[in-house]
Amino acid sequence: MNSLVNIGIGACLTGMGASALGVNPLSLSFVRLILVGQGLAWMPDLAKKMRTTLMNRVSATTLDTPSKLTPNNDPDELEDKARLEAESTSDNNPLKIRANFVDRQIQEGIKMLNLSKKLCNIEYDMDGEELTPSVEKERGGFKITLPLLFLLTPDDFNPSSPCYHLLKNISNKSVKYLPLFKAFWENRELANQAKRFVIFHELAHVALRHIKTEAYSRAESYRREREADHLAAVVSGAAEGGAYLFDLLSKYAPTPSETHPPDAERASELRSYLERQKNSESDKSSCLIS
Repeated sequence: MNSLVNIGIGACLTGMGASALGVNPLSLSFVRLILVGQGLAWMPDLAKKMRTTLMNRVSATTLDTPSKLTPNNDPDELEDKARLEAESTSDNNPLKIRANFVDRQIQEGIKMLNLSKKLCNIEYDMDGEELTPSVEKERGGFKITLPLLFLLTPDDFNPSSPCYHLLKNISNKSVKYLPLFKAFWENRELANQAKRFVIFHELAHVALRHIKTEAYSRAESYRREREADHLAAVVSGAAEGGAYLFDLLSKYAPTPSETHPPDAERASELRSYLERQKNSESDKSSCLIS
C-alpha cells in the first residue's frame, strides 16, 4: 500500500471552523497531511496504541502519523519510531515548514492565474516513486502530485535531521537520481526558484485548460508543455530557476520523452525569454532617459 501525504486545499473556509483553525477564509485555507502507515494489520492492538493524531497549524495543517511497524521491529526500533513521530508533530519540523511554504506559493499561483474557484488537491508521493510533478483533472478542480524529493534538502541526509527517516522511503527508481538531487541544491537560490517554477508550471496547465483533454499527438503535447513553461515564466518570475533545473535534468537524467520536449531545448527557450525581458527593460530605460 502506497503511503501518501494527501493535502486537500479547499477554495474557501468560512465561519467558526476557519476561525478556530486560524485560517484566512480568503486563502486556500485547509491543508490536510496524512502519513499512511504500512503493516499494521498483524498487530492491531499495538498499532492502535502507537497511532497518534494531532492538530497543528501549518496553514491549518493536520498531520496524521500512524506508526510504521514490521514483524522484525525490536523494542529499540519501536522507541526510535515513537521519537520520530513525536518530532514530526513539532512546529519546528522542517517537513511542516516546507509544506507551509509550498502552500503559500500555491495560494499565490492560484490567485495570480485566477483559479480561485477550483478545488486543488496536492499529493506528496511519500513512497518516493514519483520523480517529477504532475497535474490531472479531478471533480471540481484538479490534483497535483509532487515527489518526495520535493520536500527534502541535502541537510536531511544527516541522521540528526527530523526528516532523515523519510530517505528510507525513496524507491530504487529514485535512488539513481540522488546525484541530480545533490547537484540541484548546490545553488540554493536557484533551487528554490526552480521549485517555484515547477509549481507555477503545473498550475499553468490548469489555467490553459490542458488537463481537460488528452493531447492527441506528441506535437500537441510538446506544444502544451512549452505554453505552460512560458506562462509559468511570465507569472512566477522564476524562469532562471526553470532553466537551471532543465540544464541539470539534461545532464544527469537525459531521458527521451513522448510527452515533454528535450530538457536542453526547454532551458534554451527559457533563457531566450529572459534575454527578451532584459532587452525590453533596457529599451524602456533608454526611452525614459531620452
